[in-house]
Amino acid sequence: MSNSASLLMDNLFDLKVFVDVVETGSFTHSAERLGISRSAVGKCVARLENRIQIRLLHRTTRSLRLSDEGQTVYEGALKILHEVANIENELSQGQQQPKGLLRITAPVIFGRLYIMPIVKEYVRR
Repeated sequence: MSNSASLLMDNLFDLKVFVDVVETGSFTHSAERLGISRSAVGKCVARLENRIQIRLLHRTTRSLRLSDEGQTVYEGALKILHEVANIENELSQGQQQPKGLLRITAPVIFGRLYIMPIVKEYVRR
């Protein structure tokens, strides 16, 4: 996978983590749900905030709330992730019989969460 493709996958994963943090209302709950460390969740959100140079979440020891810009990013991220899921569904419906050589390069966390389940199903078939 090229660097730009790897960066795109990292960006999508960061969006996924951000959406999960917003929906769970907690870095800890999001980490548990996604099967990654709390630190990894924090790094994903920080990377996203650094990339767009905007504070997305207002955090205190007791609360977590979206900034106005965070709400905009959250709504956009939901649309993007929904579209990615739709594309995956369309493509998977068109190919009922897996075949051919499969090579995958992905970040470890993304690979464990998203790629391995697909590869296991591929191998099973």
